[in-house]
Amino acid sequence: MFTKKRRYPRAKVSIPVEWGTAPNCGYKGVILILSLSGCLIQAPLYASPGQVVFVRLSLPEEGEDAHVVRGLIKYQMEGMGLGVEFMELTDEDKRLIRDIVD
Repeated sequence: MFTKKRRYPRAKVSIPVEWGTAPNCGYKGVILILSLSGCLIQAPLYASPGQVVFVRLSLPEEGEDAHVVRGLIKYQMEGMGLGVEFMELTDEDKRLIRDIVD
């Protein structure tokens, strides 16, 4: 049996998040799955695959300001949320995500 190996480990989480089509991130949701490559955001709104979005990450262990990262909608799961692939993460963004996932 063939199994696809993921590039980065994923973690099931419940992290409140703001996201949107502009850097001010006008919508609210919850990150359910997080990895260095992206996340699954539970959100009641529809976004088209291929659309660029911004995600404001405020990770629970950090007392720092939120980080806004750019992402690309890879898929929309009816009743579940948005699959977002992160684009151009800084080293600090990667460190914050690794602290949650590892």
